[in-house]
Amino acid sequence: LAKTRVIVSSGPYGWCGDSRGSEAIANKCLYMSNELFDLMPAPPIEQFHWFKFDPLKPDTLFGLLQLVLDNPQMIKISAKAGYEHCMEYHSSIARMRYVLDKIKEHA
Repeated sequence: LAKTRVIVSSGPYGWCGDSRGSEAIANKCLYMSNELFDLMPAPPIEQFHWFKFDPLKPDTLFGLLQLVLDNPQMIKISAKAGYEHCMEYHSSIARMRYVLDKIKEHA
């Protein structure tokens, strides 16, 4: 991952049970997938922090790859924005703060 700049992943529709997206974003890579786990508040923003494609329409993936490969600055901007967003809202500290706040709400 140290030299990787773009990670493409795909899984069954409606299922997002792996950590590939988090792993990619934490390593400052541009992440492309058909799904992204977003059950927590402040999920990464599609088409800004990560890019969505339709695996049933391969041209959407090829078009996205061509776009970012033709615009390497886009990779850097999106990867950096995704990393900063996830460190602010999805770090272990931020997630624990969220859990504790939810407990306080229901106490």
